[in-house]
Amino acid sequence: MSGDERIGFQRRVSGAERAMLMIPFNVVMAASIRGNVDTERLPGALKKLRNRHPLLASSVELDDDNIAWFVTENVPEPALKIIPRKHEKQWVKTAEDLFKNSFSIEEGPLCCFILIHSSEASELIICAHHAVCDGMSMTYLIRDILQYIQQPDAKVEPPPDPPVIDSNTVPDPLSLKPVQRMIIKWINRIW
Repeated sequence: MSGDERIGFQRRVSGAERAMLMIPFNVVMAASIRGNVDTERLPGALKKLRNRHPLLASSVELDDDNIAWFVTENVPEPALKIIPRKHEKQWVKTAEDLFKNSFSIEEGPLCCFILIHSSEASELIICAHHAVCDGMSMTYLIRDILQYIQQPDAKVEPPPDPPVIDSNTVPDPLSLKPVQRMIIKWINRIW
């Protein structure tokens, strides 16, 4: 598929980001919520997030020139599991397991959600591939989810397209120590 044939959200994946895609490097964040979370409104809130945070439901596609692109067309909704809350530390084991989660970059989505729920307290856990988020963006994501649960009719404004990350926008890399070069060489051989 050529770049001209793409529809929906798309963004070129630069060299540094493309290298990240090959490593199952996840970001996991949990929010502890006092009181009852309306589980009936949660799926609708997550669906709204696709407009505000399109990379949540994206995959990676190579074009004819072997350039990687984030795309949203034909990508399923991010998974949502709602699990009954049995004890206060249940979220810790769940979060640890999510770090081992491997996302299919070709099929997507590159994110999933788990709500460990009780009427008194819940934990909302989000796991996403680091190529599409970081800790700060997860914080905004949790804020938006809670807002859309509380205000299901709130209008969603999509954010501006993020800048392309390439050699013009990334600072020159620091010189690597011999041990670091050896580790990178070893990882590259594996791939």
